[in-house]
Amino acid sequence: MRPPTPLRRVAALLVASFTAFPAACSDDDAFLPGETVTIALVTPTWSATAPEEDPFAPLVGRVSNRCTAWQPAVEGSILEFSTRACDAMTVEAPLGIDLPAGTRIHLATTHAILTAEAPSTGWIGLAIGDQVLVARDVPIPGPASAYADTAVLPCAASATQPLRLHVSNHGPNSWRFVTLQATLPR
Repeated sequence: MRPPTPLRRVAALLVASFTAFPAACSDDDAFLPGETVTIALVTPTWSATAPEEDPFAPLVGRVSNRCTAWQPAVEGSILEFSTRACDAMTVEAPLGIDLPAGTRIHLATTHAILTAEAPSTGWIGLAIGDQVLVARDVPIPGPASAYADTAVLPCAASATQPLRLHVSNHGPNSWRFVTLQATLPR
């Protein structure tokens, strides 16, 4: 491996800072060991995950009012899920970057005040392929909150594997996926 030069490091940081879509980050040599890369959440390739392929189904059980079409709203670089029309959804898009085993995945999420007619639990999560990396359960009703979850990839993930984001909930609530970053192992 070539030693990093100042120009190579600046070029890698510019690519990470201005990437509009994660597919632009697929060059293995573009990032340095230990570097943190932002994976864009706003991409035109999101689609609903088929219920039989949803790795979150065992965690949340049967959902009576599952979203069947693209539902999240885009607010700048944030994806917002509203559960006014339906109770649960998993969406997927290609990961867009090859990540080695040991990569630390950092997910920042928020939600507004959570309401429901009866107490229940909501879920927000992230998976790569069928590997669930973040599955946070949140009591409903509850105050607005923000979360920072970190997980370590147990095995390598290819750029073509699906990145899956999940929300399930009871009541008319709002959940946001704010940032997704990957810190490559040293």
